[in-house]
Amino acid sequence: MVNGLKIMNDFNNIIKRDGMQISVTQIYTVHDNDDYDDAITSSGTAVTTWTSGLVQPVTFRGGGNVSQENTLLQQGLIKLSDKTIYLQSGTSLNELTDTKIEIGIGSPNRDKFSLLPQGVNIPVEKDGYFIYQKAFVRRLTTGSYLDG
Repeated sequence: MVNGLKIMNDFNNIIKRDGMQISVTQIYTVHDNDDYDDAITSSGTAVTTWTSGLVQPVTFRGGGNVSQENTLLQQGLIKLSDKTIYLQSGTSLNELTDTKIEIGIGSPNRDKFSLLPQGVNIPVEKDGYFIYQKAFVRRLTTGSYLDG
């Protein structure tokens, strides 16, 4: 029987061999008490953590294959232009009430992505070992939450 430590070590070896650097930036937001709308502005406070992970395109697997990707694609919650990321153990993608998470792929970051909340999995664990966290991300058309 394969234990959690072996799976975690095997996954981390795959990341070392085939992975790329990924930044996870937690941006703290301020709710502006604007009279006209509920404007949210970035406070400029951001904390960036660097990790390693795998980046894969979102793909549709036909033939009656039931998978999370197929289900989310059919529901219109993710697109084929989105990406799937698998992050190394110890990385949290929990968005708190007053934060946004921005994902940067590569170093330096070539592209910035937003986290798609409907696609974030609970971290995969076995025998008390955190193996990886999977998430779906979408390219930010503005370049970054911190731009403009």
